[in-house]
Amino acid sequence: MKIAFRKTNAPGLLPGLFNSYTRWSLKTDYPHGGVLIGDQLWHTTRHGLAVEPFSDPQNWDVFESKVTDEKALERLSKFLHIRYDPVSLLGFKIPLKFTDSKGLYCFEVLWLALTGENPSKPISPDTVMAEMLRQQNAQSNSARNTSERNFVCHGGCPNPACTESTCVAAKRDLSNFGLANLRFYGGSDLGYKR
Repeated sequence: MKIAFRKTNAPGLLPGLFNSYTRWSLKTDYPHGGVLIGDQLWHTTRHGLAVEPFSDPQNWDVFESKVTDEKALERLSKFLHIRYDPVSLLGFKIPLKFTDSKGLYCFEVLWLALTGENPSKPISPDTVMAEMLRQQNAQSNSARNTSERNFVCHGGCPNPACTESTCVAAKRDLSNFGLANLRFYGGSDLGYKR
Protein backbone atom coordinates (compact mmCIF):
# COMPACT_ATOMS: atom_id res chain seq x y z
CA MET A 1 0.00 0.00 0.00
CA LYS A 2 1.16 3.49 -0.78
CA ILE A 3 0.06 6.82 0.62
CA ALA A 4 -0.60 9.50 -1.99
CA PHE A 5 -0.79 13.25 -1.36
CA ARG A 6 -2.08 15.47 -4.13
CA LYS A 7 0.32 18.34 -4.92
CA THR A 8 -2.06 20.29 -7.14
CA ASN A 9 -5.59 21.59 -6.78
CA ALA A 10 -8.44 19.61 -8.26
CA PRO A 11 -9.74 20.96 -11.58
CA GLY A 12 -12.68 23.36 -11.46
CA LEU A 13 -13.32 26.61 -9.63
CA LEU A 14 -15.11 25.32 -6.51
CA PRO A 15 -12.90 22.25 -5.99
CA GLY A 16 -9.82 24.43 -6.55
CA LEU A 17 -11.03 26.99 -3.99
CA PHE A 18 -11.76 24.22 -1.48
CA ASN A 19 -8.26 22.80 -2.06
CA SER A 20 -6.68 26.23 -1.58
CA TYR A 21 -8.64 26.64 1.65
CA THR A 22 -7.47 23.20 2.83
CA ARG A 23 -3.83 24.11 2.16
CA TRP A 24 -4.19 27.35 4.08
CA SER A 25 -6.27 25.87 6.87
CA LEU A 26 -3.98 22.90 7.56
CA LYS A 27 -0.72 24.73 6.71
CA THR A 28 0.19 22.00 4.25
CA ASP A 29 1.30 21.62 0.64
CA TYR A 30 -1.23 18.81 0.17
CA PRO A 31 -4.91 19.65 -0.33
CA HIS A 32 -6.01 16.02 -0.76
CA GLY A 33 -4.88 12.49 -0.01
CA GLY A 34 -5.61 8.93 -0.97
CA VAL A 35 -4.40 5.35 -0.69
CA LEU A 36 -2.88 3.47 -3.61
CA ILE A 37 -3.59 -0.23 -3.70
CA GLY A 38 -2.11 -1.62 -6.88
CA ASP A 39 -3.09 0.88 -9.59
CA GLN A 40 -6.30 1.96 -7.82
CA LEU A 41 -6.70 5.19 -5.84
CA TRP A 42 -8.96 4.98 -2.80
CA HIS A 43 -10.01 8.47 -1.78
CA THR A 44 -13.01 10.56 -0.83
CA THR A 45 -15.01 12.59 -3.27
CA ARG A 46 -18.13 14.61 -2.52
CA HIS A 47 -19.99 11.31 -3.01
CA GLY A 48 -17.95 9.48 -0.36
CA LEU A 49 -15.16 6.91 -0.40
CA ALA A 50 -14.50 5.90 -3.99
CA VAL A 51 -12.05 3.76 -5.94
CA GLU A 52 -10.70 5.04 -9.25
CA PRO A 53 -7.80 4.21 -11.56
CA PHE A 54 -4.69 6.19 -10.60
CA SER A 55 -4.32 8.21 -13.76
CA ASP A 56 -2.28 11.36 -13.02
CA PRO A 57 0.79 10.39 -10.93
CA GLN A 58 2.63 13.61 -11.83
CA ASN A 59 0.16 15.52 -9.59
CA TRP A 60 0.85 13.38 -6.51
CA ASP A 61 3.62 12.64 -4.04
CA VAL A 62 3.53 8.91 -3.34
CA PHE A 63 5.09 7.24 -0.28
CA GLU A 64 5.59 3.54 0.40
CA SER A 65 4.02 2.32 3.65
CA LYS A 66 4.62 -0.77 5.78
CA VAL A 67 1.00 -1.90 5.33
CA THR A 68 0.37 -4.61 2.73
CA ASP A 69 -2.15 -4.17 -0.07
CA GLU A 70 -4.15 -7.09 1.37
CA LYS A 71 -4.36 -5.50 4.83
CA ALA A 72 -5.33 -2.12 3.34
CA LEU A 73 -8.08 -3.75 1.24
CA GLU A 74 -9.39 -5.53 4.31
CA ARG A 75 -9.48 -2.26 6.27
CA LEU A 76 -11.00 -0.06 3.56
CA SER A 77 -13.43 -2.40 1.77
CA LYS A 78 -16.03 -2.24 4.53
CA PHE A 79 -16.09 1.57 4.23
CA LEU A 80 -16.52 1.73 0.44
CA HIS A 81 -19.13 4.38 -0.48
CA ILE A 82 -19.30 5.74 3.09
CA ARG A 83 -20.34 9.39 2.80
CA TYR A 84 -17.99 12.37 2.78
CA ASP A 85 -17.49 13.94 6.22
CA PRO A 86 -17.27 17.76 6.17
CA VAL A 87 -18.34 18.06 9.84
CA SER A 88 -15.09 16.59 11.23
CA LEU A 89 -13.13 19.24 9.34
CA LEU A 90 -14.47 21.78 11.84
CA GLY A 91 -12.14 20.21 14.42
CA PHE A 92 -9.25 22.01 12.71
CA LYS A 93 -10.77 25.47 13.27
CA ILE A 94 -12.97 25.25 16.34
CA PRO A 95 -11.55 24.13 19.70
CA LEU A 96 -14.31 21.56 20.07
CA LYS A 97 -14.10 17.90 19.17
CA PHE A 98 -16.07 17.07 16.04
CA THR A 99 -16.08 13.50 14.76
CA ASP A 100 -18.48 11.58 12.61
CA SER A 101 -17.94 7.83 12.55
CA LYS A 102 -20.41 7.47 9.67
CA GLY A 103 -18.33 9.59 7.29
CA LEU A 104 -14.72 10.13 6.24
CA TYR A 105 -12.72 12.97 4.75
CA CYS A 106 -9.63 12.27 2.64
CA PHE A 107 -6.91 12.19 5.31
CA GLU A 108 -9.06 9.99 7.56
CA VAL A 109 -9.02 7.37 4.78
CA LEU A 110 -5.23 7.31 4.97
CA TRP A 111 -5.34 6.93 8.76
CA LEU A 112 -7.87 4.11 8.51
CA ALA A 113 -5.69 2.26 5.98
CA LEU A 114 -2.52 2.73 8.06
CA THR A 115 -3.92 1.86 11.50
CA GLY A 116 -7.25 0.10 11.02
CA GLU A 117 -8.82 2.74 13.31
CA ASN A 118 -11.63 5.09 12.40
CA PRO A 119 -10.03 8.26 13.82
CA SER A 120 -11.46 10.19 16.73
CA LYS A 121 -9.09 13.16 16.33
CA PRO A 122 -8.36 15.53 13.45
CA ILE A 123 -6.10 13.88 10.87
CA SER A 124 -3.83 15.94 8.63
CA PRO A 125 -0.91 15.08 6.32
CA ASP A 126 1.43 15.65 9.29
CA THR A 127 -0.48 13.13 11.42
CA VAL A 128 -0.35 10.56 8.61
CA MET A 129 3.37 11.02 8.00
CA ALA A 130 4.11 10.80 11.74
CA GLU A 131 2.23 7.48 11.89
CA MET A 132 4.17 6.16 8.89
CA LEU A 133 7.44 7.08 10.63
CA ARG A 134 6.30 5.40 13.87
CA GLN A 135 5.54 2.22 11.94
CA GLN A 136 8.88 2.41 10.14
CA ASN A 137 10.74 2.95 13.43
CA ALA A 138 8.90 0.05 15.07
CA GLN A 139 9.88 -2.23 12.20
CA SER A 140 13.50 -1.00 12.26
CA ASN A 141 13.73 -1.53 16.02
CA SER A 142 12.22 -4.99 15.67
CA ALA A 143 14.71 -5.90 12.94
CA ARG A 144 17.61 -4.56 15.02
CA ASN A 145 16.50 -6.57 18.08
CA THR A 146 16.20 -9.68 15.92
CA SER A 147 19.66 -9.16 14.47
CA GLU A 148 21.09 -8.68 17.97
CA ARG A 149 19.45 -11.93 19.08
CA ASN A 150 20.89 -13.71 16.03
CA PHE A 151 24.40 -12.37 16.69
CA VAL A 152 27.18 -14.84 16.02
CA CYS A 153 28.42 -16.00 19.43
CA HIS A 154 31.14 -17.95 21.12
CA GLY A 155 34.20 -17.71 18.93
CA GLY A 156 32.46 -17.28 15.58
CA CYS A 157 30.05 -20.22 15.69
CA PRO A 158 26.36 -19.41 15.43
CA ASN A 159 24.66 -20.27 18.68
CA PRO A 160 20.99 -21.12 18.12
CA ALA A 161 20.45 -21.31 21.87
CA CYS A 162 21.44 -17.67 22.34
CA THR A 163 18.28 -15.82 23.33
CA GLU A 164 19.75 -12.74 24.99
CA SER A 165 19.74 -9.43 23.13
CA THR A 166 23.50 -9.50 23.19
CA CYS A 167 25.67 -12.58 23.36
CA VAL A 168 28.38 -13.21 25.86
CA ALA A 169 31.67 -13.25 24.01
CA ALA A 170 33.78 -16.35 24.22
CA LYS A 171 36.50 -16.23 26.84
CA ARG A 172 39.77 -15.23 25.23
CA ASP A 173 43.20 -16.43 26.22
CA LEU A 174 44.92 -13.29 27.51
CA SER A 175 48.04 -15.00 28.91
CA ASN A 176 50.27 -13.55 26.17
CA PHE A 177 48.84 -10.06 26.41
CA GLY A 178 51.27 -7.37 27.58
CA LEU A 179 51.82 -3.66 27.34
CA ALA A 180 54.32 -2.39 24.82
CA ASN A 181 56.69 0.46 25.51
CA LEU A 182 54.91 3.51 24.22
CA ARG A 183 56.90 6.48 22.96
CA PHE A 184 55.72 9.82 21.75
CA TYR A 185 57.31 11.34 18.67
CA GLY A 186 56.94 14.70 16.99
CA GLY A 187 58.16 16.98 19.75
CA SER A 188 55.04 16.78 21.86
CA ASP A 189 55.01 15.23 25.25
CA LEU A 190 51.19 15.45 25.50
CA GLY A 191 51.47 16.70 29.04
CA TYR A 192 53.77 13.90 30.12
CA LYS A 193 56.47 15.01 32.57
CA ARG A 194 59.69 13.06 32.84
